[in-house]
Amino acid sequence: MKPEYNGITFDSPDEVELYQWAEEALDCKLITNFDYQRPTWQLSDPVIEVIPQFGKRGQPIKDKTRTVLQGSTYTADFHFHGIVDFLPISEFLDVKPKFSVRNDTARLFSLHRKWLYQRYNVLVHSVVPFELFQKTWAPELARLTPVKRQPRKQYAALPTVQEFVSTMGST
Repeated sequence: MKPEYNGITFDSPDEVELYQWAEEALDCKLITNFDYQRPTWQLSDPVIEVIPQFGKRGQPIKDKTRTVLQGSTYTADFHFHGIVDFLPISEFLDVKPKFSVRNDTARLFSLHRKWLYQRYNVLVHSVVPFELFQKTWAPELARLTPVKRQPRKQYAALPTVQEFVSTMGST
């Protein structure tokens, strides 16, 4: 079952946590806006084969068509607007797990990323939310387990957004 947050169904818990991170960044005016799974780019059009059809006396009738190759689209997980320079991310991000037994999604992402850049000159970066949190802050809602709302050990030593913002002024 896919996780839900704020009425949105996400593909993974990592995406939920990055969404929560983005909400905090927006609240603190570290970014001006963000989109989740928008826009979608058409990477290739479908390939349609037209098969001429003829009636009993050889007269042409309506052609039949069949799809030989499906079209291909790509949608990045996040699009950030007005990113502050200190953040180690770019405008378009795709959330990737820290570890995956089957790395088919990484290979597919690599192909889509190249294709998107070649066709639209748009660069999408992969991000592991926990690694981003280590460089910035961990969102408050991600600090607790989803069911029992107990503190997570992995996020305990990471700063909050308020702590992160206060250190920005001192550097």
